[in-house]
Amino acid sequence: MRRTASAVTAAALTTALLTTGAVVGPAVSPPGPGPVLSEVAAVAWGPCAVPDLPDVPATYQCATYDVPLDHADPSGPTIELALIRRPADDPDARQGSLFVNFGGPGADAVSSIALVGETYFAPAVTAEFDVIGMDPRGIGRSTPLQCVGPEDDPADYFTAFVWPESARDLRTVRDVNAALDARCVAEGGPLRDHMSTTAVADDLDLLRRAVGDEQLTYVGYSYGSYLGAVYANRYPDKVGALVVDGVVDPVDWTTGRDVDGTRVPIFARMNSDDGAQATLEEFFRLCDEAGAERCAFSGPGEASASDRFDALYERLRVEPVLDPGTGMLLNHQLLAALTRSGLDNSPTWHRLAQSLAGYEQLASGAPGATPTDAAGATGRSAADALPSQVLAREQLGAVACLDGVTPDRVSDWKRAEVSQGVGYFGPLWTWIDQQCMSWSAEDVDRYQGPWDALTANPVLVVSTRFDPATDYSGALALHAELPSSRLLTVEGWGHSSTGLSACADAVTTEYLLTRQVPKEDVVCTQDIDPFPSAAQVRASAADPDALARSERREGVLRAIGSPLGAVSGSLGE
Repeated sequence: MRRTASAVTAAALTTALLTTGAVVGPAVSPPGPGPVLSEVAAVAWGPCAVPDLPDVPATYQCATYDVPLDHADPSGPTIELALIRRPADDPDARQGSLFVNFGGPGADAVSSIALVGETYFAPAVTAEFDVIGMDPRGIGRSTPLQCVGPEDDPADYFTAFVWPESARDLRTVRDVNAALDARCVAEGGPLRDHMSTTAVADDLDLLRRAVGDEQLTYVGYSYGSYLGAVYANRYPDKVGALVVDGVVDPVDWTTGRDVDGTRVPIFARMNSDDGAQATLEEFFRLCDEAGAERCAFSGPGEASASDRFDALYERLRVEPVLDPGTGMLLNHQLLAALTRSGLDNSPTWHRLAQSLAGYEQLASGAPGATPTDAAGATGRSAADALPSQVLAREQLGAVACLDGVTPDRVSDWKRAEVSQGVGYFGPLWTWIDQQCMSWSAEDVDRYQGPWDALTANPVLVVSTRFDPATDYSGALALHAELPSSRLLTVEGWGHSSTGLSACADAVTTEYLLTRQVPKEDVVCTQDIDPFPSAAQVRASAADPDALARSERREGVLRAIGSPLGAVSGSLGE
């Protein structure tokens, strides 16, 4: 059953909706000569001395690289980009560099590649390509954007609920976002006006030249697909092999497609609520088909998994409970956020089902549960937000609010939420970019189309049929825009396709190695059962290929900066 939500949660999930890496880097440098576009300096690679990443493989290399703060003023101030490289395993067969972006906006590529770089790509790819991660400008270890400091109270700048449900909540949203913008005006520095994806694409092309590649080889996940689309349309003759997976519709992201972007927020116009709802309904269907032995949340008797979820959602809306395991107040908003996050990885849906069953027991007053009300909640509040989570909220605004047109009135956000229909996830997605209502920075060079450039080599557009973060419609839209692209569809479930299908992985690997797309669009099936039998679990554990693909997928999902991917909790883990 699909429905709208009401009531207030005290869980500070709005401050925990994105992830980013540690912030280490200098401030914007004073004006200097900067890189000259006709004479690009090579990257000076060296050992990775990263204090908070002590286990970086010895073969990996790191560097910082200066780029113009404003690419329209190449001789002006510069900022630093943090880079990491996994060198190709076979230097004699090396083709060049493969750049990776894991989305967000706000995902930290240096940390991600340092931790799980061995599992991202097939051995044939890592044999022939250096794999390079760049922390985008303002993010991670690159010159950071930081408005709210560790001495500040996050509650002054971020809401203590996932979405607003009362007139008082709406006033709070208006006030904290105005305060955040004022704080960034005072503390963000000039970088605040130069963090659009357009600037990141220009950085990417500068780095392509700095590593000596004639054309760009690139894989972008989630928001990284939008970066790929911008690059492909600004530098079409420099596209070598470009894969976008878990695809954002670039028109929705920037101006809106068949809607007025000045009245409808970015995430409300991307169909992500529909994608999440459709994926949840698939979870219910497959769970019920699997039965209680394989899915702990399947419906007993005449009930269904959908019935159980609906009852749990309503119970938590009326009477939230304290989760003793996490110390967070569990209500309907937190349940929606945790469930959406768990839907990202269908190979672990059996664990998602177990977690939902556990929350059901907690809500029913089972031993250890601590029922409470929102007014007297003893769970976490916005004041408990981690610094990286606070930075992630700033950085989403710094990128998304510069890229796209958005409303400037809280009433438009509320109107967009109501128009999202009766699913569980409309409010969740609508309010994720709420800081854009007050964001006053402006990148005059931002790119907003057209999106139909004829690229030197075809782009490979990849999506699952049921993606709970970037709806399948985004892949269809970008494929329709790019005249020489090919569409690879995985008949399966989850955010991005990596590791779900041997067929899809083979198509992607072949494309990266040869730059040749299939003659026609391809449809592959998901190999992994979301609710495996005991025999299937044993077989997978004994299959090295299955284990390697599972590691690749979990590694990618840990890195992908889905706007809701950092919701804390046990669901889907």
